[in-house]
Amino acid sequence: MKKLKKLLRASKRAPKKAKVTYTKWVAAFKKYFQERKKDNFYRKQLAAGLLALGASKKVQDATPEDNVKGGLYLFETYRDGYEDSVKHSRPAALKMALYKTAVAIGNEDQYDRALKVALTRIPEPKSPTSEPVKPVWKWIIFGICVLAALGLVALFSSSKKVTITNDTPPETVPDNSVCQTWMMEAAPFETKDNKLYVEGLKVVQEAKLGKSSENNEKALEALQMYRNKKIYLLDIAQSELSPEAWAKVDQNAISDTDSCANEATNKLYQDVIFEVMHSDVSIENLPSPSTWYNSGLSKGKIVVDGQKGITGNVKAIVVRHRDGRVTAYLARCGNPVHKDQKGHDKGDTDEHHHHPTPPPPPPNSKSSNPNDYQRPGTDNTRDSGRGTKPRVSETRPADANPPVVPTAKVGGGGVVDTPTNRPGSETGVTAPAAKPAPTTPPAPKPNEGGTNNGVVTD
Repeated sequence: MKKLKKLLRASKRAPKKAKVTYTKWVAAFKKYFQERKKDNFYRKQLAAGLLALGASKKVQDATPEDNVKGGLYLFETYRDGYEDSVKHSRPAALKMALYKTAVAIGNEDQYDRALKVALTRIPEPKSPTSEPVKPVWKWIIFGICVLAALGLVALFSSSKKVTITNDTPPETVPDNSVCQTWMMEAAPFETKDNKLYVEGLKVVQEAKLGKSSENNEKALEALQMYRNKKIYLLDIAQSELSPEAWAKVDQNAISDTDSCANEATNKLYQDVIFEVMHSDVSIENLPSPSTWYNSGLSKGKIVVDGQKGITGNVKAIVVRHRDGRVTAYLARCGNPVHKDQKGHDKGDTDEHHHHPTPPPPPPNSKSSNPNDYQRPGTDNTRDSGRGTKPRVSETRPADANPPVVPTAKVGGGGVVDTPTNRPGSETGVTAPAAKPAPTTPPAPKPNEGGTNNGVVTD
């Protein structure tokens, strides 16, 4: 005991660098076992699919078991990149190994059915409500010594015993261990910013943009989250399945909250995953975001935005289907996006552009804005009132100033010529600045009282 205490004290006094290396080593050790556990699961699923292919049509007395060994070998080569120099994700390696085996034994017509068998129990991320309580194993101590390395590992399992007395009736706890698929959960009624997942799709948010085997696996892992809520599963199925396949879905047969996913629910989900795995999947920025409609959760329903256009972070899972359809799921919120609004109610999403454009005023309504009316322009044209035209200097035509009408003129010999009629008498209009003609005084009368009796003499 004294030696153990001394060893622990020495490990605490170890240099900081050694402690960091130790922590990294432990993390790498745990990751190795996690990856190995995933590999074993996919091998088991592939084996089920290989058996479903049936006996070879090319080999006499062949059995379905003959497919397993060769198929598992192909899985390893595709996953590690030995087959075509590309490391494929586990789902992709499973699919290609199964298909190549089907071709090799002449059972290509059984491939689709066998793949669905292989995908029947792809797990989802663990949640407290969907998995039974299991013993927890922990690594306790790894000691490092200067002269020798000593690792102490202890695994503890804890189990709680419940004592039931005659006075207290036992609680009825649902036995989830009998559920061979998964437990259905209630979808939230309202969420922050109308997001399907308030925290978004974390595994997609952390992924690098582009198409790779790792991103392909992350996309499938994220899409598995949609299957345990009825409205989410139906919405993703409507997006991913062809219109003909979606029309055949009995929505009432899908399992609801707090129940084990039934056969119809499991089949619908497998059909969705089958379609996705046969499509081109990548994690990228949403192409042409202005042409998409966002969706969201509003009052317990998945709705579609009333206005087109996606703004903000547009990182998404993008699925390009064999028939040319393109579907996508935003990483920031998990909201599916759509090319149109068909089949969905309109409602609020995490887009904040819901400001309706006011309609133009009726033609006869009076506006307080003078620019809304036509008015004479400054260049002798009709101006629409919108915009500013350059000012043009005004020029009056030559005939705008009428000439002065002459009323008299000076004639030769000292004689004044006068018009026959008074100026303006012909038209009744008096010319501007016209003066009346001069008048001749009458001749004087004879001087009747003179001495010459009125005779004028020189």
